[in-house]
Amino acid sequence: MISEELENIGFQDYSPEAIPEEFKNFEIGRITHVHKNSYTLSDGVNEFYAEITGTMLYSSESELDLPVVGDFVFYQKVDEDFCIIQKILNRKNLLKRKKSGIEISFQPLAANIDVALLIQSIDRDFNLNRLERYLSLVDESSITPILLLSKIDLISGEELEDKISLIHQSHPDLKLIPFTNQEFNDDFYQYLTPQKTYILLGSSGVGKTTLLNHLMGSNQYLTGEISQKSKKGKHHTSSRYLVSLKNKAILIDTPGLRELALFENDSGIENAFSLITGLSEKCKFANCTHTNEPGCEVQKSLKNGSLDERMYQNYLKIQKENLYYNSSSLEKKEKDKKLGKLIKEVKSTKQRYK
Repeated sequence: MISEELENIGFQDYSPEAIPEEFKNFEIGRITHVHKNSYTLSDGVNEFYAEITGTMLYSSESELDLPVVGDFVFYQKVDEDFCIIQKILNRKNLLKRKKSGIEISFQPLAANIDVALLIQSIDRDFNLNRLERYLSLVDESSITPILLLSKIDLISGEELEDKISLIHQSHPDLKLIPFTNQEFNDDFYQYLTPQKTYILLGSSGVGKTTLLNHLMGSNQYLTGEISQKSKKGKHHTSSRYLVSLKNKAILIDTPGLRELALFENDSGIENAFSLITGLSEKCKFANCTHTNEPGCEVQKSLKNGSLDERMYQNYLKIQKENLYYNSSSLEKKEKDKKLGKLIKEVKSTKQRYK
C-alpha cells in the first residue's frame, strides 16, 4: 500500500507489486531540485541532499538517463540529511526539448507531469506561433495543456476578447484561463487537482513566479516590479524546482525558455495542429506535403479562407525544422555506430597481436 506521504508528492501510478525485489528495501522519494552534481529529494515529509551512485553516472549515455525534477527514485539513507540515489523508477513521461545551439541532442526539463500550464503575457509576449511550439512540445509527452493569459489588466476588455477569439479559432479545444496579478485569489485552486503534477512553462517575465508566490501564499520566490519599458517582470527563475501547494497539488516552476526547437516530435506536431492534421487525412495522396500537390485539402482550405494562413506557415516551419533535426540526429547515430564498430575492430586486432 502506498503511503499518504508519497501520494502527496504525486506517487499514484505505481503498485508495490511492480517494485523489483532488489529495491524493496530502499526508500522512494521524488526529485525536487537538480544541482550541478547533486540533487534534493523529498519523501513527502522531509527533504534530503542526495547524490547518485557511480554506476548510475558512468552507465548513463545522456542526460536523459540521469534524474530530473519530478522523477521518482529509489534511495538509501546515509544519515539524517544525506542519501544515495540507486535507481530511477519508470517515468510516466519525460518533457524534453532540443538543446540550445547546434548540438543535436535532448535537454530534459521534468518528468511525470499531468498538466502543463502555458503562460503568455497578454500584451507584448502574446504569440500564437510560440504557443503552438509549446503545444507540440507537451503533446509529444502526452501532457494536458492549459493556457494561462497573464497581465490582462494591461489591455482593454475588447482587445482581450479579440485575442481569446484568435486562440479559439486556431485551437478550439484548448482550455484558457485569463488572470491579473493584482486580482489573483484562491479561486485558481479550482483548476489544480490535489496530488496531480503541474509544470509552469513560458518566457521570462510573463508572471510565472508571481503566480507561484500567490499559490504559495508568500513571497518566497522574489519578483521585481514590472519594467515600464518592456512590461515584463524583472525576476527570472534560474532553475527548475518542485513544490507542494496548500491544496496538495504539485507544481514545477521552470526558467523562461528562450529557444524552443523541436525534433523527434512528429505526434506532438500532429496533435498541436489538429485542424491541419484532420484536413490532411482527406488529401488525395497519403504523402502529401500540403504545398503544391493536386487534391490537397489543406491548400483547398487555404484558398477558401477556412484555414488560417498564419497557422499554415507556422506548421510548415515547425515540420521542416523537425524533419531537419530528425535527419541530423539519424546521421549522427549512424556515425556513432560506425565509430563504435571501428573501435571494437581496433581492440580486437590489438588482442590478436598481443
